[in-house]
Amino acid sequence: MQKTTLAVIAVVAVLACAGGVLYYLYSEHPEYTISDMSEALGIVTFTASADLDDPSTITVWAGDVRMSMLGMDEWTVKAGHWEQTFVMTLPEGMTAEEFDDVLEIHFDGKEGWRR
Repeated sequence: MQKTTLAVIAVVAVLACAGGVLYYLYSEHPEYTISDMSEALGIVTFTASADLDDPSTITVWAGDVRMSMLGMDEWTVKAGHWEQTFVMTLPEGMTAEEFDDVLEIHFDGKEGWRR
């Protein structure tokens, strides 16, 4: 009985992981680039750009932290080429290198693909 239960749990876990990976790989995630990143005195500056098929609401994340710039934490942009320079305060205790490693741009709530 225990072996059967463990086998069922293992199969369900594998199917759930495979489903998540397939969803992530084949659902739409806009590609974006980050360039010109610099940091001074805890302020990080970078430029994000993407070519969008549809209008989108943009949010910037550093790990679990939703970032903001001048009190704004989301930006609505039109379809087509989008490019924006961000000036943000690094999350407390995070270095510029750590920030770059966990930096994500989300489009309508979905993480984009960083090129």
